[in-house]
Amino acid sequence: MKLSTAFLTGAIALAGVASFDGTAHAIPFTSGSLAFQATTSTTTALASTTSFVLSSPTNLVSGAGDFLGLSATGISGFGPTLTLSNALTFNFTNGGIGSFVANTGPVELLPGGTGILSFFVTGSYTIGSDFANAGTVITGDETFSLTQTNGVGAISISGTFQAPENVVPEPMTVALLGTGLVGLGALRRRIKA
Repeated sequence: MKLSTAFLTGAIALAGVASFDGTAHAIPFTSGSLAFQATTSTTTALASTTSFVLSSPTNLVSGAGDFLGLSATGISGFGPTLTLSNALTFNFTNGGIGSFVANTGPVELLPGGTGILSFFVTGSYTIGSDFANAGTVITGDETFSLTQTNGVGAISISGTFQAPENVVPEPMTVALLGTGLVGLGALRRRIKA
């Protein structure tokens, strides 16, 4: 009896593998991030440039979370010119991974050092065919970092896409939270004394 149960379980598992439809993941997408790189033919100073012409395809470097182990090597749809005043130039698509459509308007610039331009783009992500819940739409975001040595010349581009969107509290919210915690600490000391 035990042998036939084990045999039946093994046969069911083998049948499941034999009917696998070839997608990279049979799981539903819940969260993950992708790192990517590109280059630009734009060589003017980052501090005064508002658009960047892509000179190479955007290549995926690695994935994390549900994107870990995907076989895709690239995504299309970026550009061909990335424009800081038009977030829609940061849209991308890949059949297996899915597609990202940015919210309209300019991108959000982030604080950066000398020779670095960083920005943030939010939007919606449609889950691709590599996942069991393909076609589902959730939030997503992209963070880009452009680096230029010596103020003029070659610019390297690296970035991260993640879904769902990474909600970062605004500085005023963090300041109010900090003030409240300081007040609670002072109240606690007063009650102890």
